Amino acid sequence: MNIGFGLVIMFAIDYLILGTDQALTLAQTAATVLSIISGFWISLLIQIAFGIFIIFLLVVLTMSLTPDTNEKIYLPESDMEKAVRTERERKMKSPAGVNLG
Repeated sequence: MNIGFGLVIMFAIDYLILGTDQALTLAQTAATVLSIISGFWISLLIQIAFGIFIIFLLVVLTMSLTPDTNEKIYLPESDMEKAVRTERERKMKSPAGVNLG
């Protein structure tokens, strides 16, 4: 959840930070490409790509703000797994009772 939210906030800040003519941010460069390039099909392609990216960011934002409410199922430990775990824990302890691991 935090990674998706951070990604969206990072691109929003990247778009809103004021750049100069010499150093535009990545999102500002993508937004100003339309004024530089002429041609119907390439302009349409750029607008569609920019729109899909914004829709993707909105989906990631809504997914990151919606908590996961799925019920988790934890399978019980089998007898063999329990024996292996307890043996490993027993080996990790020294004779003085200090845990080495």
